[in-house]
Amino acid sequence: MQDLFDRGQAVEAIVLIRRSLGAPLARKAARERFADPGASAPLPAEVRKLADEGKKLDAIRRLCDLTHMDLPIAQRLVEHYVAHPSR
Repeated sequence: MQDLFDRGQAVEAIVLIRRSLGAPLARKAARERFADPGASAPLPAEVRKLADEGKKLDAIRRLCDLTHMDLPIAQRLVEHYVAHPSR
């Protein structure tokens, strides 16, 4: 899993944690990894697409579904993505 984080694939790593260890540990890993939205790994393509289409709430929900991260963290990540056009 660490190699996924090292390659910038944090979301994929969190999904793997969720599948192997359960949602509570995945949420903890997401909180630790995404504490600073500006330093986070890229969002999954489908989440970016929803955000680009102006469907921010759907993007936040999808990110939560994919990673089991807490809603406030997902919201910060999507809002950061929307606010910074240089993606």
